[in-house]
Amino acid sequence: MRIVPKLTLALTAASAVVVCTRATLRIERHAAAYELAMEHNHRVVGHVLAASMAEVARREGATTAEHLIDVANETKTGLALSWDRDRVSTGDVQGIEGPELVSLMPVAKDDPRLGSLRIREPLTARDEEVRSERTHVVYNLLGILAVGAVTTLILSRVLVGRPVDLLVQRARRIAKGELTGRLDIRSSDELGELATEMNLMCEALTEANARVLREAEARVEALEQLRHADRLATVGKLAAGLAHELGTPLAVVAGRAQMIAGHEVEGEAVVDSAKTIEREAWRMTAIVRQLLDFARQKRTLGESSDATESANRAIGLFRPMAEKQGVELALEAPADARVPMGTESVQQVLSNLLANAMHAMPSGGRVVIRIKEVRAEPPAELGEKPGPYLRLDVADTGTGIAPTDVPHVFEPFFTTKEPGDGTGLGLSVVYGLVREHHGWVSVDNRPGRGVTFSVFLPKEARS
Repeated sequence: MRIVPKLTLALTAASAVVVCTRATLRIERHAAAYELAMEHNHRVVGHVLAASMAEVARREGATTAEHLIDVANETKTGLALSWDRDRVSTGDVQGIEGPELVSLMPVAKDDPRLGSLRIREPLTARDEEVRSERTHVVYNLLGILAVGAVTTLILSRVLVGRPVDLLVQRARRIAKGELTGRLDIRSSDELGELATEMNLMCEALTEANARVLREAEARVEALEQLRHADRLATVGKLAAGLAHELGTPLAVVAGRAQMIAGHEVEGEAVVDSAKTIEREAWRMTAIVRQLLDFARQKRTLGESSDATESANRAIGLFRPMAEKQGVELALEAPADARVPMGTESVQQVLSNLLANAMHAMPSGGRVVIRIKEVRAEPPAELGEKPGPYLRLDVADTGTGIAPTDVPHVFEPFFTTKEPGDGTGLGLSVVYGLVREHHGWVSVDNRPGRGVTFSVFLPKEARS
């Protein structure tokens, strides 16, 4: 039940109780007053008649005295008079016997032998008066209740119902995120104060939302800068290998150009040299473009990509360094492995894990990237749902991780490398990118025999 009907019912019930209580007391007072009047009438009539009967009885006898009672009964006063000669009464006695008021008084106080005069009067008139009064009270009560209920309903609706409805509607809009607009309740009572506080709350929430949005944008920007810096750091590591990779086609281009410039070739041989120069130039362009694509800052949230293609790109970037270091790179993956993560993000995750693996194998070894679909149940603390995930393993045969360092490997700036040899951001960037896409990273550490980092990414995008 809403507050206005409750308030109307409560006030109406309170009014009814007050009116009924006052009416009951009033009826009781009227009934008592009516009885007092009847008793007084009995005494007046009784004393006058008793005195007359005593006088007549002494002078003319009991028969004549009794005739006075008969004459009095015939006057239709509503009183029933009788002479109780055997009943001796020393004073007036009055009381209610059944439906009648009965009064008993001595005929002559100085002569008990004359007995008592009995006066009986039905209480019908009193009862009728009480019923009439009650009917009048009921009609008055109904009228008062009707007027009071209507008045209370109107006032409650105006003073309580409408403001409460406005407050409820405003609260529902706030629950939906609508914080604009003010609640206009112009009153100085508690509801007006509540409306004012609600307006202030909306203003505070609007300001807080704007502040949170600014902080979130700043955080996202900082993360992007951090990831971009990590990519540039990886590019720096790849520079030596890429220089060696570019050295061969540059030597071919220079040699063929010298042959053409020195007129060492003629006719079709010139065309063949030109085609060779073009081919090697495109090869160098592809190498540089691949490196630039990896280093370019780009947001990929909301995109999807082929993890196998990203793995091939990452391996292509690291192959020159791997060959120089004596590390074998292998890929075990299906032809197409779609994940709800952009190409650049997947490539950065795999590149950071490859760089970490190669650092653990300074004397050579083997790194395998395995990609397969699994059904996995995320760790409980992440709050993610179990289901189909794409698992990306990067396994190496290096020295592994010290057991005491495993809990800290994803912390920003944590590194076991020599100063200047690493920033300590690689694995933290991996963890951040994967968690941003509702995945997680696990570590299978085998000290002295290598380590496997397993990245789990949901097969379908999640919000």
